[in-house]
Amino acid sequence: MYLRSKSDLDIKLLAFTHGRFGKMFLKQSRFERATVEFDRQLSLGKEIDDIVEIGESYLGIGLSYRMRNMYDEAIKYLEIAQVRLGSLGNMQKSAIAIKGLRDCYVKQGKVETAQIYAEKIKELDGEMQFKVNLISRKLTDMTERLTNTAAEIEHCVNIERTTYR
Repeated sequence: MYLRSKSDLDIKLLAFTHGRFGKMFLKQSRFERATVEFDRQLSLGKEIDDIVEIGESYLGIGLSYRMRNMYDEAIKYLEIAQVRLGSLGNMQKSAIAIKGLRDCYVKQGKVETAQIYAEKIKELDGEMQFKVNLISRKLTDMTERLTNTAAEIEHCVNIERTTYR
């Protein structure tokens, strides 16, 4: 197989892969390497103008800086991630960014600012809990309706049971 016959690279997939590598390195406590992987994800995301990959890479870079106790850099990236992920509607990852910001401000001794982010976390957790409860109620209602519908069909349709001997 010749080099020229290779198909074009899927940059979206490559950016996603670097993001996965970054998450893996974060879990392994290899924070410098995680930063490199998330930075690669960021550059690839900017190349294809993919706002999801860009937001997730900012989050990863911010978290890796936070783990290395570089709080000023972490705050810079986590604020960008929180805004971008919040605008996308990804509340789970936005909450992770807000929790990271709160932790950074606590470590820096800025209690008032940390308290503001703690309030945001409570509000966001309450909103997510409300949505989960709403989904649970709808699921229970639909299950009940499905069960009742099946019972009604059984009563309306005379099912003839025959046995063969």
